[in-house]
Amino acid sequence: MKRLFKRGIVTPLFVVTALGAILLSGVSRQANALPQFAIRYGLPCSTCHTMAPRLTPFGYKFYRNGYRLPGVKAKAADLFDTMSFFTYFSFQDTNPGGNTGFNLDGAEVQLATPVTNNLTTKVMYEFSSQSEASSGFAEAWGQYNVGSPNNFFTIRAGQIPVMSGFKLGGDRDFSINDAMMFGSNGPLFDNGQGNFSMAGLERGVEFGYTNHNVTGKLSWLNGVDSTGAGDVTLVGHRASDYEVQGDWLIGNEGSSLSALYYHGVTPFPATTDPNNYPVDSFTDVFDRIGLFASLSHTFYQGDETHLPFSAELNYGALWGKDKTDAAGDTANSFGNLLEADAYLGDRYAFMARYDTVKGSDQIGSPLNATTEAYTFTLAMKPTHYVRYQLEYRNQMRPGNNSLMGAITLFY
Repeated sequence: MKRLFKRGIVTPLFVVTALGAILLSGVSRQANALPQFAIRYGLPCSTCHTMAPRLTPFGYKFYRNGYRLPGVKAKAADLFDTMSFFTYFSFQDTNPGGNTGFNLDGAEVQLATPVTNNLTTKVMYEFSSQSEASSGFAEAWGQYNVGSPNNFFTIRAGQIPVMSGFKLGGDRDFSINDAMMFGSNGPLFDNGQGNFSMAGLERGVEFGYTNHNVTGKLSWLNGVDSTGAGDVTLVGHRASDYEVQGDWLIGNEGSSLSALYYHGVTPFPATTDPNNYPVDSFTDVFDRIGLFASLSHTFYQGDETHLPFSAELNYGALWGKDKTDAAGDTANSFGNLLEADAYLGDRYAFMARYDTVKGSDQIGSPLNATTEAYTFTLAMKPTHYVRYQLEYRNQMRPGNNSLMGAITLFY
């Protein structure tokens, strides 16, 4: 699943622009134009988001209910009231010996709307500005709801996000760099085969049930190819992957507990490892188990002229088991993250995160060592159409540090 926020860094001009935006905007809650659902329902963006794409408990319930307000019938809307537009510009500087430069990744057009009181559709198309990347559909699905606003069943089918839960349980991070535990850091990385990443799209069917603050879902999925891509045509006997996930929203301030189990089967072609030794073809039968927790508290509710202040502490753990060769050998991988976030409404956010990943427990594997990363992110949204992000990351194995920045324009 591609992010709305891409890798990059900040120039002096960017810093001056960002600081100027802060000074001009202050921390007041003055009215601005409200996009898409906020316009349609007459609600501020902070009703559903802390710092997008992070959701509030209300925002997650709104999403699971097919973008419907509790007790409100689906409202008719013209085409532009159902669409959002995104584009992003970034700069990156990685040391030592990493990439440095500007990047214009492309743009996204997203349509998401209730069609009837039971049916919802979402379609996201990504336009790539890079010759090595192709444009195409990201999310594209339909959802049918049955039941009351607080107690309902859902069926979702199409090209769907593998993780669509609350906060970390839905991979809903607002930092520029993804958490390492969601990336391709498993035991196959060192033999040239590739790895499965939890932050992805797949084609399949999801069956869900929501009862007030508890949501569970079972997804029957087509699976991924040897590069971890699930939004492509797959050959052979597929539709053998499944995911079980549950989310429990505790209270109304954003505390939560989420868990998932994923089982997959992916054939890998013969290849060579980084040392040019041949690696036979085999079928990877793999499992992933994740546990995610968030503790949130609002310290100041805000008033007509000042934004509310809230903070949260997040923890995530992900365990994986993969078949690694034709002989049937297996390896385990482990990932953890600890993250602290602070918010001033939906306008400003600060994040500090510590990641650890052990790609393999096989003796002698170059991925047997544990790698760590420290990430610090400042995000600012002075208007409803612009977001600035500045991020520093220090990563071990490979040892490098990077300063990144991005500007996102959206409507």
